Amino acid sequence: MTSRPAPAQAVATAGTQPAATAPREPAILAKPMPIPTVTLRPEQIGAMVRTLREAPQHGFGADEFAPANLDEMLRSPDPAARTRGATLLEVAILNYARAQRGGRIREWPVEWSIRPEPYDPTQDFLDAVNGGKVDAWLASLPPPFEGYRALKEALVRYQAIAARGGWGEIPDGPALQAGSKGARVRQLRQRLAVEDGAQAADGPGAAVFDDQLADAVRNFQGRHGLTETGVVGPETLAALNVSVEQRLTQLGLNMERWRWMPRTRPATRIEVNVPAADLFVYQNGKTVLTMKAVAGRPTDRTPMLASAIHSIVFNPTWHIPTSIATKEILPKARRSPGYLAAHGYVLRKVGEPGHETVQIQQKPGPKNALGQIKFDFDNRFGVYLHDTSAKSAFNRQSRDVSHGCVRVEKPRDLAALLLQDNPEWSPDRISETIDQGDTMRVKLQQPMPVYLLYWTSFVDASGDINFRSDFYDWDPLLLQLLDAGRRPA
Repeated sequence: MTSRPAPAQAVATAGTQPAATAPREPAILAKPMPIPTVTLRPEQIGAMVRTLREAPQHGFGADEFAPANLDEMLRSPDPAARTRGATLLEVAILNYARAQRGGRIREWPVEWSIRPEPYDPTQDFLDAVNGGKVDAWLASLPPPFEGYRALKEALVRYQAIAARGGWGEIPDGPALQAGSKGARVRQLRQRLAVEDGAQAADGPGAAVFDDQLADAVRNFQGRHGLTETGVVGPETLAALNVSVEQRLTQLGLNMERWRWMPRTRPATRIEVNVPAADLFVYQNGKTVLTMKAVAGRPTDRTPMLASAIHSIVFNPTWHIPTSIATKEILPKARRSPGYLAAHGYVLRKVGEPGHETVQIQQKPGPKNALGQIKFDFDNRFGVYLHDTSAKSAFNRQSRDVSHGCVRVEKPRDLAALLLQDNPEWSPDRISETIDQGDTMRVKLQQPMPVYLLYWTSFVDASGDINFRSDFYDWDPLLLQLLDAGRRPA
């Protein structure tokens, strides 16, 4: 549990990654760079042109890497035009390769600590051309993850929906529910049918809200992280009225986040999706445990990071960060003199003699904010996974209420899973240790990789596309940084 400054726009320089290209003329051409001297065979040119033509299927702009008349230049009877086209093609495919490896951003927000490795595709490009392996190299560029491929399929489907005109808005009005009738019910049915092929758009009774329509509404609500009531109230109506163009942007931004991930991930790992506030444990690539989580509120954001849980603390003591003590605990203590003792807080001096400061700690016990178990992993943000004494937060629809750490719904199950290969730590031993109340740290025999991720759109285990609220406003920030990356440095 931690607390950090609120500004979402704080960024840190990413290094010297090359800028990606501008929407119309490749920005890289405004700043000359060495172009590899190669002779491209016709089939290699064709493969590269197809790849650039299909770039929008990966969430890129139609003319992000090359001018719209590139094909015309490559087929021109004028040798000078063909030479110019070949140069543009090489620049475009190199910039496309960088982009597929996450090289479109020059500056990074501090809290986005999952970042791609710098990638210079020049040597790989030369090897592919000279070795006759251009097709294989091009195919290797996108992220090799099922999550990315599923979003790509969803993007293509939503692009087709947009090409057909998208969907119309449903006007404001009273909540729509079983028994409702009228034009707005018909519009609701038509709206759902655009995304859900099993839902009839019209027909007899289309203006009547029946059980089938209630099921379709519940399905929509589940895919959008809303309470599955089957009733179209203000929140559901707002989600229904998000345009297809906005959803396309959302899909493309989350595909971009996949490009930042390490190309190989441990098959055994923990992942937390912060916007969905869900935790998944994978063993050998298969999901073995899932649970709800509670993530940081917008003023205390949970960062994106990759680390490894190295130890578990039973009955932890909470060392209250200064910001939380100053803003929350001390004002309550001033209003109520017995507040500190009632909640198990104690004041302790820390530091060298003569330079001591007073720190507030919360003793282990039923009121401890960390609950009975803490899962520690190294990171510069001071966050971790932990139990909680505030169990009611798991029943909330929106679970972004913590100070930045991630609260987990089933801490004992998670601890038992992490210690399952340690014969000294059976579930009974875990329970006994917790019941004794003493603080004890147990080092894992094998650290467990953990990823805190930010997916506002994803495909779930059932194959359904899901969308979540961007409560940190990181989608528009990412869009802004991508746009900045397209301009010449």
